Amino acid sequence: MTPTVPVAGIESLATTTGDTNRLWLAAWEERNLLERAAKHKINWNEVVLAVNSKSTRSQDQLHIHLGCIKSSIRDFLAVEPSSTGENWRSAHPSSINVSFFVKLLPEEYIKKDLFKLVFDEIPGGRLLAEKQTIALAGVTRGSWRGFALIVTLETVSAEEFIARDC
Repeated sequence: MTPTVPVAGIESLATTTGDTNRLWLAAWEERNLLERAAKHKINWNEVVLAVNSKSTRSQDQLHIHLGCIKSSIRDFLAVEPSSTGENWRSAHPSSINVSFFVKLLPEEYIKKDLFKLVFDEIPGGRLLAEKQTIALAGVTRGSWRGFALIVTLETVSAEEFIARDC
């Protein structure tokens, strides 16, 4: 999923001044493409969207990757962070070699400006934008469903979160 107006990447000021907040929702609504490709139902908590940092993207254009989340990350997000809230949590799951900040968000947050949320709330958010990879993963806990917003501050490709197949 790419914007209709060119946006260089996460580090672009356009990520918080235009309609880029709609990209997350539009990409999430296309998750049925995964089901068609896999030829089976894919659950809410098996889907992830991810945007590469400047140093790891292959195109000089903001774009959102849509895929199935790696099972090790899905399993981690099933229990951590323990509740939704105002705070970001620093995480380094032993099952993967990636450190990140994570925050649980209610389902309706998909309509908000997630780039601005990251820039406003992560320490050095806007200043470190070139290094960030941002992922949005579906999370379910009992009858609750929402998202885990994940932000890395190291050189990590979006593919670190996406499984090779569903």
